[in-house]
Amino acid sequence: IGVLAQVPPTFSYRESFKNYKILTLPCAYILLLLVNSYKHKSSNFQHLHDHSTRIRGGTRMYNMIPDSLKKLDLNPFKNRMKNFLMITGLYSVNEYFCHKF
Repeated sequence: IGVLAQVPPTFSYRESFKNYKILTLPCAYILLLLVNSYKHKSSNFQHLHDHSTRIRGGTRMYNMIPDSLKKLDLNPFKNRMKNFLMITGLYSVNEYFCHKF
């Protein structure tokens, strides 16, 4: 992204990710978890082992989003969440948990 945006390596690329509408690695991971949780939202997750932290983390993330987004069909849900993540340009999963929806 630094070469594409012509930003020196000593500067933050956060704005470049936003400007070029490229997901950061944490944002791509968050999107994967949210979509997975969306697909399994009717499941109660009782059949999963305790070590399935990715599922639980995704469920926690999913529960944070507004109900209006949860009611969307899969593709509009993915598009909305992807756009949100591109705009925010999160650099860590923890930033997602600190975000106010």
